[in-house]
Amino acid sequence: MVLRQDLDSLAHNNQDIDSNALRRLLVEHLRRFRVNGIDSAWQSLREHPRRGRACANAIADLHDTSLVE
Repeated sequence: MVLRQDLDSLAHNNQDIDSNALRRLLVEHLRRFRVNGIDSAWQSLREHPRRGRACANAIADLHDTSLVE
């Protein structure tokens, strides 16, 4: 839900730029969202190495969020 709101806000605040530039902004935001989420999952795994399934679930949820929203 938050990702969708961020993307909507980014699009609304940049509606005066051409579609290719807007697309680049949106893709960069999605890329940062994904990188930050994966970094967070890996950091959690490093801190709790026996929680691999939780790390895998966090990464799966991250991808679901970025694809579904």
